[in-house]
Amino acid sequence: MKFAIIDIETTGGSAKTDKITEVGIVLTDGKKILDQYSTLVNPERNIPPFITKITGISNKMVKKAPKFYEIAGEIVRMTEGAVFVAHNVRFDYSFIKEEFRQLGYTFSKRQLCTVRLSRKTFPELSSHSLENLIRHFKIKVENRHRALDDALATTELFHKMLRLQKSAEAVKNTVNMGIKDSAIPEHLDLDIIAKLPQRCGVYRFLDKQKRPIYIGKSKNIQSRILQHFRNGNSKGKWLQKRAFHITYEITGSELVALLLENDEIKQYRPELNIAQKHTHFPYAIYTHFSGEGYIKFFIGKHPLKSKRSIRMLRLFTSQRNAKNYMNHIVEKHELCAKLCGLDRSSLHCFRYDIRACHGACIQAEPVKSYNLRARAAKEKITAYFEEDFYILDQGREEQEEAIVCINNGVCSGWAFRQNGQENKKPETLESFTPLEYPIGTHALIQQFLKSSLSARILPLPTVK
Repeated sequence: MKFAIIDIETTGGSAKTDKITEVGIVLTDGKKILDQYSTLVNPERNIPPFITKITGISNKMVKKAPKFYEIAGEIVRMTEGAVFVAHNVRFDYSFIKEEFRQLGYTFSKRQLCTVRLSRKTFPELSSHSLENLIRHFKIKVENRHRALDDALATTELFHKMLRLQKSAEAVKNTVNMGIKDSAIPEHLDLDIIAKLPQRCGVYRFLDKQKRPIYIGKSKNIQSRILQHFRNGNSKGKWLQKRAFHITYEITGSELVALLLENDEIKQYRPELNIAQKHTHFPYAIYTHFSGEGYIKFFIGKHPLKSKRSIRMLRLFTSQRNAKNYMNHIVEKHELCAKLCGLDRSSLHCFRYDIRACHGACIQAEPVKSYNLRARAAKEKITAYFEEDFYILDQGREEQEEAIVCINNGVCSGWAFRQNGQENKKPETLESFTPLEYPIGTHALIQQFLKSSLSARILPLPTVK
């Protein structure tokens, strides 16, 4: 494996507004130096006096130096097939990438940060700045803050760290996973990424206070988390800044992972999940009580920002489907169309004229008798499945199976049971996990059953 140890000097700290004044590159195989390259660069702008004081690079020195486009080919040649390594790689890589972008080219390399590697290798040190490391290890440097000299010092430090097994393993794991080191959140240790399971389950990104900011599920937890950081999209960049911890739960079963993810998103409402939520069920039937105590229903958009006294019962793909279903419920349970949100007249509902409504709309029917039928309707609306059954799927290990329970028309939860526990009901097992938010899970279950090749359905009476 080849590594291009790179250091640059610039006119300032912003890759968008400042320019490169010097580039130093040392090519190494991790044991010995293979090649090196250094040049001043004409930034085509003035170098601030305080920068000249730090680096010693003046406007006069760069006046006749090549412009970046004149050395771009050499940088490509030196870094071809190599890992881009720098002390605080975010800084150096961002400037190089921006210079190429302005030329109309995309510069993309695997990256490794020696600051991060130093923290892992020498945790006892109070500072991991290049200045402190040079002093601590007595590395000879002729001209500090000159690109090639700093790159050579970083190379010597890099070789020193690679001679230690734990650093070599950290480099191998990071590079072999195909993830850019600069894309990993600064707050996460490399070991956390390397030790993530390659199994099905739910993962959670937590903030500094260990609050969930994003919850997801995947058949391969490690691969999915690495994908977040590889993509470089807005979600990945947001997670880089906010993620301090990663937790996960192995489920084995993809269906259990779907249900657990859905339940936890509803429970914790992570910021990124809510911000990116695209619902395929934009309408719902809701219920609440009128001022007189009647149970009322209405159709509204989902999600609905409202008081807690209003409860969502069922989701629909369209307003038309919701109205058709509500009309069916009204007919079957002899409900008032006005109290069900289907009639907006100021007087009694249209069903009262044909004696299909008992007069709850004008308070002619007692609350108690009306609510008796309304509660039955409410149970019917909430129930998604006509029959009760169990879904058997693969478990977290070979001798285990996952069992998802559908009771009273809704998913009540799941459990894991070992071989030999077939005579026990899932609800009696210690591993049984009740579902806190069953609304909306029917669609997940139905979609899973259509595509799953491993799941089995058992009618409730046949389960021991």
